Amino acid sequence: MKTKKYMMPLLGISFALLLTLILLVPAAHAYDSRTGDTIVIEPGEVIEDDLYLSGSQIIVDGTIKGDLVVMGEEIIVNGTVEGDILGMGQSLTINGQVEDDVRIMGMALTVSEAATIADDFIGLGYSLEAKTGSLIEGDMLFFGGQVLLAGNVTGDVQVGTASLELQGQIGGDLTADVGTASSAPPMNPTEFMPNAPAMPVV
Repeated sequence: MKTKKYMMPLLGISFALLLTLILLVPAAHAYDSRTGDTIVIEPGEVIEDDLYLSGSQIIVDGTIKGDLVVMGEEIIVNGTVEGDILGMGQSLTINGQVEDDVRIMGMALTVSEAATIADDFIGLGYSLEAKTGSLIEGDMLFFGGQVLLAGNVTGDVQVGTASLELQGQIGGDLTADVGTASSAPPMNPTEFMPNAPAMPVV
C-alpha cells in the first residue's frame, strides 16, 4: 500500500478551508448554526443538516446527519457525526463515531478508546493521543509536537513530530519524521501555560 504523498500539501489547504467554512457558511446549503459560552447537543437530539458551532465549551452527545464544523476552547464529541468533522480548539476529544473524515487542529487532540473514524484523520497541534481501542479506518496524517498512537489505523500513517510512541497496529505504511532525544525541549512547554489541557508526555 503506497503512502498518499499528495496529502502533505493538502494539510494547509484543509485548514485554510476550515477557516473559510466557519466564517462563510454557504447560503445555498441547509445548515444549523449555534453560538454561546456553553453549547450542548443533548443525547437523543438529531441534527438533520450540517452543524456550525462556536463557543467556549462544546459537547456533542447527539447525532449530526451532516458535517460538524466547530470552533471552541474545549470540544468533546461523544455522539455520532455522519459527515466530516472540521474543528479547531484548545482541546478536542472524539469519543464517538465519525462516519467520514476528521480534520482538526488544537493543542491537545484525543481519539478515545471508544472512538471510530470511518475515513481519514488529518491533524495539526501540539499533542495527539489515539488511545487503545480507537480505530481510524482510513489514513492518518499529523504534524505537531508529539504523538502517542496506541489505537489502530487501517490505512497509512504519516507523521512529522518531535516525539512518537507507537503501541497500536497500522495496516498500511508508516512514514515518520521524528526528532531525537537531544532535540527534545528540557521541559514540557505547556507546563506553565494557564488552563493547558491534560495530555500525555511522549
